[in-house]
Amino acid sequence: MERATQSKTSHTKLFWASESTLTNLLEGLETKVAEYNAKCANLQLVPETAKNANGTRFYLEVEREKTGVVGGLFGGVDVEGLIKPKVEALKISVVKSSSEARQELLKLLDMEETTEESMNEASETQIALEAKANKLEATYNREKEQVSERSERALMKTRNICEPLIN
Repeated sequence: MERATQSKTSHTKLFWASESTLTNLLEGLETKVAEYNAKCANLQLVPETAKNANGTRFYLEVEREKTGVVGGLFGGVDVEGLIKPKVEALKISVVKSSSEARQELLKLLDMEETTEESMNEASETQIALEAKANKLEATYNREKEQVSERSERALMKTRNICEPLIN
């Protein structure tokens, strides 16, 4: 009888320890499920009518009374068979889009760098051409002045020669 009492006490302690462990595990699971559902909401996967859900139920809920069956535990959602492959496909799609966007950004940055180099070269060429134009204009003005002075002297010389002949 004493042995039976000790056995019962031992089993009762083991039961309560197991119950406590199960409760802690379920609370941890509920926390993870809440985090998962929040991430699904951020990715627009919940509710089923959300943009990226495509009619698939991604929302999970822990139903403690159905702890013996994984599908029942998560509200009838087949996590391994239904959600995991779709999440993987979504992940691949996002990674591909991200990679394409990154490549496009790199191309645009290269184009920007090439354009800046071309603009700098064009600006340097413009400055050099403006300096050359200013120098040529100064030369033109100086030579024009010299020609005007020579023409004026030649005109005066011609007048001096012709004036006594006319008078």
